[in-house]
Amino acid sequence: MPRNRDMGYGLRSGHDVPVQGAGMRAMVVFCIGAQAHALPVGDVHECIPAPALSAFALDLPHLPGWFWLGNARVPVIDLAVLMGVRPPAVLHAADLLYRPLLLCRDVGGGWVALLVDRVMDVMEVRADAIR
Repeated sequence: MPRNRDMGYGLRSGHDVPVQGAGMRAMVVFCIGAQAHALPVGDVHECIPAPALSAFALDLPHLPGWFWLGNARVPVIDLAVLMGVRPPAVLHAADLLYRPLLLCRDVGGGWVALLVDRVMDVMEVRADAIR
């Protein structure tokens, strides 16, 4: 993922006119620690603030808890812990205050929320710049 928009890899939405063409993909860019990552726009339903989480009955360090979305139980995956950026820790409401969730559909049609450090932007990125 490009470190800045001047590298010619992508254009930030709302700041530049996106280039439409075959080789460009719209991506949601987010950070985990100091590292930028991205998901295709179609995979992210919404970016939401983290609500209070209920604990799971089993202890998996990368799953800090779950919450209700309507009548659906949504598991939360802490990507920083899953990727080894941070050690597992019990998350309190204050820890979640400024960490957004990327709400995504899972393969079975349910929901999953990805806990990230920050969401940066939606960008048009050249397909050959995506690893």
